[in-house]
Amino acid sequence: MKTHSYEEMKKVYDAVRPIDAIDLQERKEYLSEQSYSVIVEGSLLEFENARKWIKETMHIDSINCLFYNKIGYDFGFIEYFFDHEADSERFKKEIGNIYTTYPNGSCSKSDGHDHDIPFVE
Repeated sequence: MKTHSYEEMKKVYDAVRPIDAIDLQERKEYLSEQSYSVIVEGSLLEFENARKWIKETMHIDSINCLFYNKIGYDFGFIEYFFDHEADSERFKKEIGNIYTTYPNGSCSKSDGHDHDIPFVE
């Protein structure tokens, strides 16, 4: 997984397919309630792992997030919303350290679509 700015994400979607108007409206609503967000590119399983990390490490039980359409097989962008800037910054700093164990037993993190970095001890 890696983080992106909104402009970087939008550029990717503009090349593949426009972001849905419903998603843009939902994003606006989330940002009106939670001013800080982190946009992450990765796989669906990585997103679930990130959510688990937030819950267990940051002790945030309920996190709002918005998954934008897939840009590849089980791959795309998600935006996590936070109440506090310190929480969003902490999560952003940790993204590069979160690896995911897949059902086949491999452990890696994505660095773009179809590019994985294996976990090395």
